[in-house]
Amino acid sequence: MPDIGLEKDPTATARPKPRRKTRLYIIAGASNAAGGGDIQDLQPPLDGQIPRAKYWNWENWVPLEPGFGIGEADNGDRHGLELSLGLELSNQRRGNLRFFKGTAGGRTLANEWHPVTGPLYPRLLTMVRLGAAELSPRGPIQVEGFFWMQGESDAQDAAAAAAYEDNLRLLIDRVRADFLNPELKVILGRISDILPLAAFPHQQLVRQAVENVAAGDPFVRFADTDGLSHNGDRIHFDSAALVRLGERMAQAFLGEAEASAATG
Repeated sequence: MPDIGLEKDPTATARPKPRRKTRLYIIAGASNAAGGGDIQDLQPPLDGQIPRAKYWNWENWVPLEPGFGIGEADNGDRHGLELSLGLELSNQRRGNLRFFKGTAGGRTLANEWHPVTGPLYPRLLTMVRLGAAELSPRGPIQVEGFFWMQGESDAQDAAAAAAYEDNLRLLIDRVRADFLNPELKVILGRISDILPLAAFPHQQLVRQAVENVAAGDPFVRFADTDGLSHNGDRIHFDSAALVRLGERMAQAFLGEAEASAATG
């Protein structure tokens, strides 16, 4: 198991040509984190490979490009926020960029995603460690960002919504501890304000929880999803919205904006 966040062989003599740092980014959450955007809607340069960026597919590191979203056919014709997020970070960060995505639609932070008792967080941890093991012989690596887009399912249940703030803080604590980075930047996607109220009656509790967690931690910011377009159900983002969400998350990560709809 690699010591994620620690440079290998710290006592070794200096190399004539230091290797580039590899920066790891984790996208996690529910269906809007996975993304169901149609790749046919993408415009250049998002319709091709993202420079210096690769994606872990559970077996290999492959170029970060369209095709890693979710769809009914599961035939590589969908994309998520990873493309625009990756492009923005590639434009601003040196070194190699490596992306993980661990998602499960319709699951709650109170249950399946709970970092202590749920099954999904250990699975995410395993995925990152497997991918990092393939990188560890090649120089210093660092988990630099954690991007979380989830909360709709918790908004359906009063108890889950009331516990969302505490569970979110617990998730962040676990992520930082497990990836050996106490100052790991965490970007939270705040669920939309247009969710159908009858189906998601506790959405304001979840939205406020995200704001509270971001306000109380200097290394956490939130990216607003208000104003983003959807596929007709007022829940799932369409291609244009996923592109914008990735940009907003990148801007929040880079400190250019504090989760503002002013980015468009």
